[in-house]
Amino acid sequence: MKSIARFFLLYICFTAFAAHCLAQRGRADLDPKTVKSASGEYELSIRPGMRTGAGPADYELKKNGVVVWSGRRSFTFWDAVVDDLGRAGGYAYSDGNEQFSSGDFIVAFLDSKGEERIASRTKRESSLIEHATPDPKARKLVLDAGNDRLIVVVVGSTIDRNLDAWWIYKLSNGVEIGRPSPRGRMQDNDKVIFENDIRPVRGTPLTLIHWMRYESGEQSIQPNCGARFTLVDLECRPVWTLELPEDYTIPSDEKEADRLYEEMRTNGAILKCSDPGMFELRHVKPSKRVQYRVEPDASAPSGWFVKEVSASEYIKPASTAGSRPAAFDITTIPELKLQHLGSVSLRDAPRGASPIHDIIDLRIDGRGRLGFLQRSDSEAGNWKYIIVSDSGELYKSVEVPPPPSDDQSKLLVVPLDGERRLFMYSGYGENPGSARRFDADKGIFTNIVGFTATADAAKGTPDGGFVILSRVHHKYTIDDSVARFDKNGIQLWRVGENSENEEKLFAPEDVTITSNGDVVVLENIRNDLKIHGLDGKYKKTIKLRESWGWNPNYPSRVDADANGGVVVYDFHGDPPIVHMSADGGVLAKFTPRFADGTAVDIYDGVQVSPDGRYWTTDRHSILQLDEKGVVTKILGEKPEVSRLREIARVEAGPNGNIYALDARTRAVHVFDKTGKPLFVCKPLPVDVDPKSDLNIMTISDSGEIYISRTDFDFDKPPEYLHFSAAGERIGVETAVLDTVSQNWVCQPGGKNKWVVGFKELFLVNEKGGLVYSTQERPDGNWIKGIFHGRAGRDGSLALLTVPGPFRGPYEAPAMHIYNSKGEPIRSILVPAASTISDDFDYDGKRIAVLWRSKTEKAVILYQPDGKCLGRFRVNIEGDAARCFLAPGGSELWISTYEGRIERYQMPEFR
Repeated sequence: MKSIARFFLLYICFTAFAAHCLAQRGRADLDPKTVKSASGEYELSIRPGMRTGAGPADYELKKNGVVVWSGRRSFTFWDAVVDDLGRAGGYAYSDGNEQFSSGDFIVAFLDSKGEERIASRTKRESSLIEHATPDPKARKLVLDAGNDRLIVVVVGSTIDRNLDAWWIYKLSNGVEIGRPSPRGRMQDNDKVIFENDIRPVRGTPLTLIHWMRYESGEQSIQPNCGARFTLVDLECRPVWTLELPEDYTIPSDEKEADRLYEEMRTNGAILKCSDPGMFELRHVKPSKRVQYRVEPDASAPSGWFVKEVSASEYIKPASTAGSRPAAFDITTIPELKLQHLGSVSLRDAPRGASPIHDIIDLRIDGRGRLGFLQRSDSEAGNWKYIIVSDSGELYKSVEVPPPPSDDQSKLLVVPLDGERRLFMYSGYGENPGSARRFDADKGIFTNIVGFTATADAAKGTPDGGFVILSRVHHKYTIDDSVARFDKNGIQLWRVGENSENEEKLFAPEDVTITSNGDVVVLENIRNDLKIHGLDGKYKKTIKLRESWGWNPNYPSRVDADANGGVVVYDFHGDPPIVHMSADGGVLAKFTPRFADGTAVDIYDGVQVSPDGRYWTTDRHSILQLDEKGVVTKILGEKPEVSRLREIARVEAGPNGNIYALDARTRAVHVFDKTGKPLFVCKPLPVDVDPKSDLNIMTISDSGEIYISRTDFDFDKPPEYLHFSAAGERIGVETAVLDTVSQNWVCQPGGKNKWVVGFKELFLVNEKGGLVYSTQERPDGNWIKGIFHGRAGRDGSLALLTVPGPFRGPYEAPAMHIYNSKGEPIRSILVPAASTISDDFDYDGKRIAVLWRSKTEKAVILYQPDGKCLGRFRVNIEGDAARCFLAPGGSELWISTYEGRIERYQMPEFR
């Protein structure tokens, strides 16, 4: 138990430190800022020349609102302070602070006239922590004006010691005083990790430090979390220490303990340190704010005496700047009543009588029959299980009983011997699993009493038992293992994970059992096949790179053939399917394709039936393949571009037409606003690549259609498939602007396009030439967290941003408006968590945002100036997928995943 507790303690200590490094990496976008002196008399504004903080910046110093000086300086302060004499100091990164930055770490000063002085310049080197920014890097900046000092807290560069250093400089002349380590000068410094807050004690040469403290308990695997407070002198020697070792520990409520820890990390526990010789601390357990006085005492060993002078109840502030706001209350927005104008159905007629569709977890049994799960419409359960012959004839269709608990949401089906199947229910985290045995001949389900393991993958053994790959998510780690069970669910053996032991596992992804009786585990990170016997004993390892002769991409599934070999599915590999013999040799390799050359979007890998035939599925049908991967038989519905089945995307064009993208064929079906089919845009086989995500569609004023083809290759810009207004394929186009992300939005009123990049907004002409670009939001900060944009009829653009984690203070989702030239105009906040992807629309006069919650779906309408016009509750079945402001602004359309568009009359707004 002690070793487990020690592991958790080390884990938390490491992640606490690594979180800072990740935060430094995530803060690569350095926004403009203004810092004020303690009196508020002086203000220093800093505007970076680059979003990474590299190179020079523009500065302006004001005194009581009057400009004292302004101009460009050779460095960009990442963080800075200004004193009550107008002197400033801070640190900078000459090449920015990204993971692969180089350059120098700079500490610099600006005097009251703006003259710059470089105090130190240190060459940066790669960090020992993976993905962290180079060293040195700063954690904090502290102004100690009373002692004429600037303190730059620099992160320790060695992960095993983690000793931050204080680089201390004289504020008046920039001369370096020293680089001591307060943590290194403390006893029991292994119980603290970093300085959470640092405050000079006014009128003394002392500095108060709030340390985050961790210590493992003897019996608990959860470490104690608390605080240590120290006062250090000018040499960083501790003169006073206060230990509160369990102040942030809540053993009975782990979630609340996590919340408290984050609160203390964010807000700290030093409540006040502005009165001479005084400071106030927050004591969490007793909920007190305690005031202390520090006085010189020649008789004390440290020369100082600290005493508690008062204590009062701690009252938490109503709100904290930069914290996440309270949950959005949609009921505060007035409700609108919109007249329903009718429905438009886009999908074709229902499928035929074949039960083969919407296929999940395809499995082949020992008799060559094909079984799969399918979502059920019945109230009896969530799933149906269907078994068909290799010619597509239905053998069995049965409603699967619901899981024993809501926590067991994942379902696997494992063919056993003869007619039996094993249904395995698993949950997330540490929730126990369960299993039922199903006799297909009798149609009877039987619980396996006492079985509680969770399974990510499973295969049946010859004796009616089974082997499972289990991945249990604990709070601080993931426990991977492979175990064998007998037919009664009793565990016979288990192989755990150990990256340093060849006989153990490392990052297992899938498991199968060969006809020779070998248990084969596919390991993803190392790209190995780990072979054990049915007795659990290790036999050998086959390295896919050596066996194949090329580098795998992301091996994710392994299935056995009838001759001791296996078939490996390499997700987005080239090729994705590799058939291997028992000794590791390559028997076949191919990319599954239909007869016309269109690639198959593989859903469940490729399996081999007992008679040696290859089978796979694209979720829509079951496909038999020849030895070259060409489809020779289709069970279920064939892909036909003339049919619209599963809708991947819907758009409303400026001309009033409706455009629907089929998920399987990638054809675009075009309808008028009444739902009348007009024509189909048919792609070529080469256009349909499972590795490409066709997730963006934009329509020009003239009706031309552009569909994105994003294959996540960041070395080349995304491509767009271009169709004419009549549906004819024109070709594939690119814009060499941003290789990470490009969402094209046709600009009304001409042939220009908005190109929404990863961190930048572009306006390009018909030939892709750059007209304008900007990285700035209307508030002057950098654009970040871009989701998508929508163009108004006047050529303007509404850009939705939802900033991600590790970006400093919380930022709410916002809509930023740019005029037709690309110039930023204004920003408006939208309700947090109200959008999923790009579920909004903009026509230049209105903004419509689709809101989803567990209890309500609604469209919230805004004006571009931020005025909220009201909300319209969406009372339709199923999930609302998109909302549209129909051309002309007279209607609101709501599309659904089921292929319907509900039309509503928009009210008149003044």
